[in-house]
Amino acid sequence: MLLALNNFMLLAQRGGDAAAAGAAMMFLLVQLAVSAVVLAIVIWAMITIFTTLDRLPPECRENQPWQAFLLLIPCFNIIWYFFILPGTSRSVERYFSTTGNNQGDCGAQQGLLTAVFLLICGPVGLIMLAMWCSKVSGLKKLIR
Repeated sequence: MLLALNNFMLLAQRGGDAAAAGAAMMFLLVQLAVSAVVLAIVIWAMITIFTTLDRLPPECRENQPWQAFLLLIPCFNIIWYFFILPGTSRSVERYFSTTGNNQGDCGAQQGLLTAVFLLICGPVGLIMLAMWCSKVSGLKKLIR
């Protein structure tokens, strides 16, 4: 990305087509903004998963809290979403079943569907990931 920025700057300095250089810079800025939004959603998901699993008693956990940070590994994270999202939801469901407070599946099906959409259609998957995080964050507040 920095190489592309450098090439755009050289084009503009050499008296190239100013409109093309401006359009290229706009494209680069949009790409940076989209990347920032994607990164923010993924960080929110990691923090949500970590704090939710950390609040649960160890006997209710299907995954350990530190495993949320495995989402930072490129390419591996695509597969890891299939384990960490439904696993976190099942852990929350297990906690509520031990306390006698039935909350349904706690987003396990939604987490699996989110992982599928992250794999086949990224933008829809990111929206669904934000919705899953919102649901689990609400349930996290009920954990004592």
